[in-house]
Amino acid sequence: MSDLVSRAVPVTMGSPRFVNVETPSGGVAHAWFPPGVCLQPHTHDRPIVAVMLEGSFLTSIARRALDCTERCVWTEPLGEMHSNVSGTRGARVVVVQPNARHFDEMAGVGRLTSEVSLRSDAVIAADGRRIVDEMRLSDSASPLAIEALIIQIMARGVRAIRQQSAARDDPRWVARIRELLHARFRDRLTLGDLAAAAEIHPCHLSRSFRRHFHKTFADYVRALRADWAAEQLATSDASIAEIAVSAGYVDQSHFTRQFRMRLGVTPAEYRRCVRGRPRLSQIESQEHEPW
Repeated sequence: MSDLVSRAVPVTMGSPRFVNVETPSGGVAHAWFPPGVCLQPHTHDRPIVAVMLEGSFLTSIARRALDCTERCVWTEPLGEMHSNVSGTRGARVVVVQPNARHFDEMAGVGRLTSEVSLRSDAVIAADGRRIVDEMRLSDSASPLAIEALIIQIMARGVRAIRQQSAARDDPRWVARIRELLHARFRDRLTLGDLAAAAEIHPCHLSRSFRRHFHKTFADYVRALRADWAAEQLATSDASIAEIAVSAGYVDQSHFTRQFRMRLGVTPAEYRRCVRGRPRLSQIESQEHEPW
C-alpha cells in the first residue's frame, strides 16, 4: 500500500482551474483540462466516480480504452493504473471520491467502485452540474447540498450496476448487432450486413439503431476502432502503420488525421504519453483558482 500511496496523485493533476470540496461522504472536484493534455500513467488514493460535463477524455485503464464523452460516467478502482488524454475541446469533469467507511452499509457500492465501467447517464450529469452550482454558490448550506448529491450519484450508480446484472429488455437483435460489431468492427460492414445478421429489415434497423446504441452506426464503429487502436498503441509494439491498417483505417495518414481530430494528439504523442511515467512534480504547479 505504501508504494501505491507514493504513486497516487490528486484527481486535479494537470488542471489549471479546479475546485475541491471534502464532505463526510467523500471528496468531490470540479476541474477543467485544456485540449490535448496528456496525464501520464498514475493512480489515486481513493476510487473515483467521474462524470464528463463538457469535452472528452480517452482513458486507458485495465487494458481498455474508455471514450469518456459528454454525459458519460466512468469508474476507476483504487490502485488501478491509468492514463488520460483530453480531446480537442478539452475536458470539464466532476470527480467524486467516495469514502469507503461512509458507504459500508450501502449494498453494491463496493462493486461499483471496484470495477472499471463506462456508460452514458444524463441524470448523473445533471447532478454533477448541480454540484458545480453549489460550489459557485458556496453558502452555509452548500456542503450539505453537495453531500446529498454525492449520495444520490452513488445510489444511482449502484442501481445501474444492478440493472446491468438483470435481464435486459432490449430486443434479441440488439445483442446480435452488438456482438457482431464488437467482433467485426475492423471489417467493412454495411447496414445491410447488420440487418441480415439480426434478421430484421434494414429500414427498421436504421430507425432503431440510434435509440438502442445512443450513436449512429458510423459513429459506433468509429468509436470501436479508435478505442481498439488506442489500446494497441498503449499495450503492443506494433508500428503505427500496422495498427492503422489492422484497425480498419485506409492508411496511416487517415488514422493520424482521425485520431488527432478525436483526441487532439497524434498516435505517436498518445503512445509516448501512456507509456511514460507520472510527473508528480506537476502537483505543485496547479493553481487553486475558484471558478
